[in-house]
Amino acid sequence: MGSILPCCLPFGKAGGLQILCCQGFEVNDYNFTLDALALKPSGFCNVRVQKTILKTKVAEISATFVPYIDFSQFRPPGILAVGHFQMIRFTVRRILWLGVVLMGLCAVTFFLSRIVPGDPASLYLGPRAKPEQVEYLRSQMGLDKPLYAQFFYYMRDLAHGDLGESLRTHRPVITGIIDHLPASLELMFCAIMIATLVGIPLGAISAKKENTLTDHLSRLFSVANASLPSFWLAMIAQIVFFKWLGLFPVGGRLDTVVGLISPIEKITGFYVLDSLLTGNWTALKSSVSHLVLPSFTLATYSTGVITRMTRSTMIEVLREDYITTARSIGIAEKEIVFVQGLRNALAPTLTTAGLCFAIMLTGTFFIELIFFWPGLGTYTTTAIFSNDYPVIMGVTILMAIFYVLVNLLVDLLIAVVDPRIRLG
Repeated sequence: MGSILPCCLPFGKAGGLQILCCQGFEVNDYNFTLDALALKPSGFCNVRVQKTILKTKVAEISATFVPYIDFSQFRPPGILAVGHFQMIRFTVRRILWLGVVLMGLCAVTFFLSRIVPGDPASLYLGPRAKPEQVEYLRSQMGLDKPLYAQFFYYMRDLAHGDLGESLRTHRPVITGIIDHLPASLELMFCAIMIATLVGIPLGAISAKKENTLTDHLSRLFSVANASLPSFWLAMIAQIVFFKWLGLFPVGGRLDTVVGLISPIEKITGFYVLDSLLTGNWTALKSSVSHLVLPSFTLATYSTGVITRMTRSTMIEVLREDYITTARSIGIAEKEIVFVQGLRNALAPTLTTAGLCFAIMLTGTFFIELIFFWPGLGTYTTTAIFSNDYPVIMGVTILMAIFYVLVNLLVDLLIAVVDPRIRLG
């Protein structure tokens, strides 16, 4: 009689082994006991091989079974595994919590902005305004009403998408945010791409070569990246790569001459992407060169954190029994480390990368000021210095929404990458 053992994917047939979908696999031709299959592809098959397999049969198993295991054919259950209803319920609950967070954040920010010295009406009209003009504007802006009434009117306007009007530029706050947000997002996307493309492979290699020179150098690199202040690195990068080497520009998004000769047609607000879409190669070269220093500087902290997280989780995964058994039956080491091991270690790394990306929206403030980057950080800093509280509140609300949504997307992505995760 064959032994029926637990498995959750159809593997097909290999020699005397018949793998039954979602039921198990059956041993028909071999006179030994299998406790479970040795391989645990990306967490989708929770089975192992008993160590008492007869040695005389190991070579026969490897010859007949392993060639039939095609890991590229495994398709993660993804959304189907967690269930459509469960995922929708989880998403709705998080969005409702977003409303609660926004209410509390708006209340704290609103009342703090009213405590700060300064009259918004006087700031709006300027220093030459007459007292009667200031009083009239205060009445129009509702500043002569109690604070709770002002907060009620602000929340009413916010529900209609009205963030107010800037006291400095006299433009709607939402317009200013839309104008400056693409520059910050372009910088953030480039930085998080650099951080993940460098941090994840470096962490995996460091875990594979644990306690070797490569591992020590990788750990030193990650600690240095996570510890050094970004504003200091930004100034050092300007001195080295602009003043000494002359390789990259000191700041801005585009050369002034290029902006006059080959202006970028605005489609998305991302200069690199818009240059590609319109075939403006001169502007593309200039925008990429301006993006290098600020994006690498912004990516340093995230690179260090992602490297350390990947290394720690990979070390735990590579010590699992199914990894040891996979090595014993001759699967290539690269496939074990970078396919099986890394796939199972991705969940904590993705969480860390998502948090780093969300934090970057505030981390860009120093970088944008040092590199003269016309993004949301520069816009907000100017508003803080001029006590432009509608802009400050609008950007604060945007950051809260962005942070919660990024965390929501990361949770959903983790559930797709690792079906063992269940959304609560």
